[in-house]
Amino acid sequence: MFFPGGKCYYREEGGRMFSENIQEKLKEAMFHAGELVLSARYDDSPVHATQQLGIEVKPGSVNFVTAYDKAVQALLEDEFSQILPEARFLAEEDDDSGADNGIVNARDSLSGFVFVIDPIDGTTNFIKDYRLSTISAGLLKDGEPVWGAVLQPYSGEYFHAARGCGAFLGDKQIYASNVPLARSLIVFGTSPYYRQTLGRKSMAAAEELLMRATDLRRSGSAAYDLCTLAAGRADGFFELSLSPWDYAAGGLILKEAGGIVTNAFGEPLPFGRGISSSVVAGNSKNYPDILEIVGNIMTK
Repeated sequence: MFFPGGKCYYREEGGRMFSENIQEKLKEAMFHAGELVLSARYDDSPVHATQQLGIEVKPGSVNFVTAYDKAVQALLEDEFSQILPEARFLAEEDDDSGADNGIVNARDSLSGFVFVIDPIDGTTNFIKDYRLSTISAGLLKDGEPVWGAVLQPYSGEYFHAARGCGAFLGDKQIYASNVPLARSLIVFGTSPYYRQTLGRKSMAAAEELLMRATDLRRSGSAAYDLCTLAAGRADGFFELSLSPWDYAAGGLILKEAGGIVTNAFGEPLPFGRGISSSVVAGNSKNYPDILEIVGNIMTK
């Protein structure tokens, strides 16, 4: 196992594999960001809430950003830079100006260390005080995920993994399920930013899976959904368009838990600015069926 500042080894008293030093510092930064999310205050006035949260509308359908998204990202970039100074950043709320500021832009390679950050995955949930949003951070080395963490600040759940070391929820190792599609709980995303082009396809895939699986769930956070698969709480996932910061951490956590995650055509998930991808995930028994259903609908 490769990991900067530490190594992956077996600790008998905990019975788990982990990489030391840096992971603890990264965890501290993630929880600092969680405290910032929890500091948001709401009242009963939608106008007041809009002003308090600093809501802005980005290009695309129902695509929002808040002052808290920006603040969480700035906090993580600052603290992560102190932990791993040579790392660059690929994050949802960074611009693509091409300036020499440590931000990966569309023309950059992914050589070296790159943190991939979604400061608040589930911004609409956050705006509505739905209390199911996550902070997601992955670390790439030469374009390959080597570490990932997803924090659900409202519950305090901290999912994390380092390549080759397994996946964990807090100190407990977690594992993906091994059930067929007929016994699977499927979680999914609706790609709401692209509802005009992907909305009906998303619903068609969901309908087909509902007819063949146990049931469906929708959380509003793809990073959290992938972690529910890693923990065996759910069994399959799909969304027709996501960005790298949506799946960088959750995808690694799921793979380290024994799950499978690809695009809708069975290919590895891509990384880079300006990239989007379909995502299909499951276990060794249900993944082929989920992939077939979603892939067929994507090509219609």
